[in-house]
Amino acid sequence: MHQYRLQEVEAGGLVHYHYGLTPPGTAAAVESALAALPADAHVYSCGPTPFMETVGALAQRRIASQNVHFEYFQAAADLTSGGHAFELVAAKSGVTCMVPADKTIVQILYEHGVVIDVSCEQGVCGTCITRVLSGEPDHRDVYLSDDEKQAGDQLTTCCSRAKGVRLVLDV
Repeated sequence: MHQYRLQEVEAGGLVHYHYGLTPPGTAAAVESALAALPADAHVYSCGPTPFMETVGALAQRRIASQNVHFEYFQAAADLTSGGHAFELVAAKSGVTCMVPADKTIVQILYEHGVVIDVSCEQGVCGTCITRVLSGEPDHRDVYLSDDEKQAGDQLTTCCSRAKGVRLVLDV
């Protein structure tokens, strides 16, 4: 019965079916879209992981890797597990506290009255990015590019941690 209803509205021009491309067809369409872009363009991609991997591989042939951006629907794994406790200093707020292995920076700062805007809490959206003043971040997000992670001057406070025993943030 539902199929009949769709056929009825399709005949009236209200429904249009769009079928996905094959992986090679998707790659060809992405490559065609990228061909018209200047080398200094930025590419933003959102969608299923195989699509994003295709966009990333093809875009990085023409465009600098820091200009290729991804927005994931969710993190691939639990990015907050496996950490160790470390001292956290919120420089602007004057708060110094310990972040235990089982809590995030955002959670601990909130407990100490420091609120950081968050959205996904999985390291995929970038809402909680905060500047690092000292210490080495243990990046566990999928938002920052490899170059941004290597610079070590910012981190996602919802899931990233410290590699060492102390981290100082500009918050």
